[in-house]
Amino acid sequence: MNNLISLINNNNKKNNHNNLLNLIYNRESYEICKILELEGYIKDLKVRNVNRNKKISFLLNMNNNTIKLISTSGRRVYISNRQVGSLNNTRKKTLNQSKISIKEIFSYNDNLYIIRTSKGLLTEKEAIKLNIGGELIIKVKNKNIKNFISK
Repeated sequence: MNNLISLINNNNKKNNHNNLLNLIYNRESYEICKILELEGYIKDLKVRNVNRNKKISFLLNMNNNTIKLISTSGRRVYISNRQVGSLNNTRKKTLNQSKISIKEIFSYNDNLYIIRTSKGLLTEKEAIKLNIGGELIIKVKNKNIKNFISK
């Protein structure tokens, strides 16, 4: 998952939006890529067999967006079903200050959060509909909402 995030951020900084990005296949990275494709952040997602190894290939469709890993192996960040609803409504507040202090969780409803739940990887909108919480793993910050290209 770290390889996926660094690959996207590095190529996004270089404005390599037409280059095909390749990543070694693992199930979690593929699930994250599927969510990003559905949300319009990447396009042309394919799994290819190259020399008996599976690879994920895709094109970036992000304009000045950053993707950030929130939950790490040293610091897991879990949120309840009540806290999921407040992710995009918080403004410069910390989420559950007794457990963690993540000051970057504030938004004007323009971020995408990916949560690992018992139902699999979901966006915060899907988690709200299912009324479940889980591990907050990724935040995609949309810096340039007017230039965002959707499907």
